[in-house]
Amino acid sequence: MGAGIGLESRRRAVQIYAVTIRWPAATPQALAAAVRSAAAAFPRLDERTLMHAEHREHGVCVAAISHGPHVAAPRSYRAHDAGATVLFDGLPADRHARFAAHDAATLLRRWHELADCLEGVFSTVRIDHRSGHVECLLDALGMAQVYVVARPRGWALSNSVEVLRLLAGADRPDPLGLSSLLTLGWPAGDRTLLSGIGILPGGHVHRFGERWQPRALLTPATVVPGGMPAPRPVGELAAAMTRTMRAAADGIGPLRCGLTAGRDSRVVLALALAARLPVELFTSGHADDLDVRAAREIAGLLGLAHETIAPELPADAADWARQTARFVAQTDGLASLWDVADWSEHQRPVERLGLKLWGPGGEIGRAGNVGIGIPFMANTPGLRRSWGAQRWVLEHKAHGFGGLVTAAAMDETLRYLRRYLAERRAEGWRPREVLESYYAFERVKHWAAAGVRRASDGTDVFAPFVSRDYISYCYSLTPGRRYMEAAHRGLLSALSAQLRDLPFEHPWKPQRPRAAAAHVALETARWARGRIARRHAAPPARRPFPHSWLEAGLPLQRELSLSFGDSPLWDYVDRRRWESLITASADDRAPHAEGAVRVLTALWYFHARHEADVTPQST
Repeated sequence: MGAGIGLESRRRAVQIYAVTIRWPAATPQALAAAVRSAAAAFPRLDERTLMHAEHREHGVCVAAISHGPHVAAPRSYRAHDAGATVLFDGLPADRHARFAAHDAATLLRRWHELADCLEGVFSTVRIDHRSGHVECLLDALGMAQVYVVARPRGWALSNSVEVLRLLAGADRPDPLGLSSLLTLGWPAGDRTLLSGIGILPGGHVHRFGERWQPRALLTPATVVPGGMPAPRPVGELAAAMTRTMRAAADGIGPLRCGLTAGRDSRVVLALALAARLPVELFTSGHADDLDVRAAREIAGLLGLAHETIAPELPADAADWARQTARFVAQTDGLASLWDVADWSEHQRPVERLGLKLWGPGGEIGRAGNVGIGIPFMANTPGLRRSWGAQRWVLEHKAHGFGGLVTAAAMDETLRYLRRYLAERRAEGWRPREVLESYYAFERVKHWAAAGVRRASDGTDVFAPFVSRDYISYCYSLTPGRRYMEAAHRGLLSALSAQLRDLPFEHPWKPQRPRAAAAHVALETARWARGRIARRHAAPPARRPFPHSWLEAGLPLQRELSLSFGDSPLWDYVDRRRWESLITASADDRAPHAEGAVRVLTALWYFHARHEADVTPQST
């Protein structure tokens, strides 16, 4: 590559990569050192795969480190010829099943057609040796996140925030990124926790040369309900999603699918069976959990193996510190420790980098049906036409946890949420559907992306609902059909009537879209009665796992909190309330445990992750 070191095309999985374009004082050696440092949190990455190269004429440097070839096969994630270099992360799939998209040499040859055909959870980068232009193509929502730092006419790109932190010397908290982590559970608005380091929007091809030129493929503006064409037959959607899943999993293994008592995982399983994939089923939880019992019953009826995974707490305080530090280092602080159980599943030894079939985004076709607020406001006469009502629901998604989060941090998040609504309104979204856009283009886009980061050391992820086919289909449906879960019922009818008719945690809604308003009113009344009953119910016999994680580390956490009196975090967290919370009884802490865990995440990201040994014994 120019006057630098060549890139050989071998069977290696690029786990961490970075590219600089006219970056001040950049050298390939310095970039490689930053990549090596970031890789310390990922014990399965192979030091022998570290590479760096440069194109001096255009001021382009690249570096990468990966899993070893015995773990990554059959993936081939780097390729180059006289004209260009291509590398990628994640697992792209050709939606038309014409070629193996996990072969970088194939992506290099077909680069100019990839924007129209790649699906999956992936990022891929092409460096043009002749012009010095760099292009980055991302999945539909950008779940395989790529981060960017801008300088005058120069940029640094990486799929690791830590690499860019080291290159740019970034250490100040980003006001929106940190505020939204505390109040929503994830950094919102394409922000990270560090000021100056942003996230490249998904659903685009980003071109870097003299300027940064993003080209939109799928954005909120391209799928505005009411402006979409009539939905295609659901059988065609089922066939398209099955074809893409088969292409993604071709030759990749082990192939695992999480199964619960809900709709989304049932559709994912139906797609895997229709694609004739050798899938292994698992459920996270305990033997008496509803999800576990339902999944075992389904697996038994289908004659498939099923594993129950019960997360375990660290063995002692030192192990707790190591695991907590490794979690925030691997996720760059973008995932709350409230989801640590999911991360712990992927810390077990692996012989090969497999593929996890995963169901985030299913609610895009189910009216964003997480709780009752969105469907109630979307279907109730009068309220569904009110922008003020939609704003009220959205603002109530920001949680201050009884004053734990400062008023300034709450205000920062609320300003963003209002700005989000204003942008969608300008694009043509109607009040009754704007909260559904929030579910896809904010919650899934950032919260689910954190799930990809949690799994990244042990497996790739394929999320069939995060695709242009599915998203476009769902937003072409009427609001009533989305609320009645027509997409899920239609997909299961086309794929497996048996799986459609087996019991769910919640029965199917009546398939009468025009009755959505009456049905959601009835559901809201049931929800209100249940909420009152829960207030007077006895505490659960078993704490949520992340609450137990918090309790296990409290002695160390108390010491840590007292050590940083001048931390900038106290602009976002009420220190007096925090110290009161961590010295209270476990029962008194329980109502605010999730907020406490979010604070814990931020404290460890900014102050403690480098103090603990984040590298366990080799697996």
